[in-house]
Amino acid sequence: MTADTALKALEQCLYETLKNRPRQLAWGDLPRMQASLAAVRARFGGRSSLTRAQRIAQSLMAFRLQGKKAQFLTLKYACAGLTQPMAGDSRVLLEDEALLQTLLQAIDALRPDPRRFQACRQALRDACQQAMREAGIQGCHPQYRNLQRLQRFLQMI
Repeated sequence: MTADTALKALEQCLYETLKNRPRQLAWGDLPRMQASLAAVRARFGGRSSLTRAQRIAQSLMAFRLQGKKAQFLTLKYACAGLTQPMAGDSRVLLEDEALLQTLLQAIDALRPDPRRFQACRQALRDACQQAMREAGIQGCHPQYRNLQRLQRFLQMI
C-alpha cells in the first residue's frame, strides 16, 4: 500500500466516522453562541445560581488546589472564607501558614489592578474582624499567630 493510498483510506475512515455527528456552532456567530450558552445555563445553572456560602466553599477548595494560579474571584472568596472550614477535612485557611502566605502573595501581586486589590483587601479585613470576634482564638492557637501576621499585612498595605 502506497502512502497516497493509505492517506485516502484514512481520510475515508474519518469521513465515515464523523459524517453523522452534529456540527458545532461556528465561532463568531454571536447570537447562536449566546442562545446555546443560555440553554446550558438554564439546564445546569450559572455562577449566579450559587449562594455566597457555596461560592466561598468552592473558592476555598479551588485556592487550595491552584494556589498562586488562582483567578481573582477565587482569591476574593478565599479571603472572605479565611476562617471557614474547608470542605472535606474541615481545615481552616487561617490555620495553614503556607497557604496563608500563598494567599497574601497572590493578593500582593494584584497591586497593579487597584480595583481587584481593594476588593481582596476588603474581604481580608472583614474576615480578620470576624476572626477577632470569634471566641477561643488566643495565645498559642495557630489562628492567633496567623491572625497577627494578617493584621501586619493589612497595616502595611
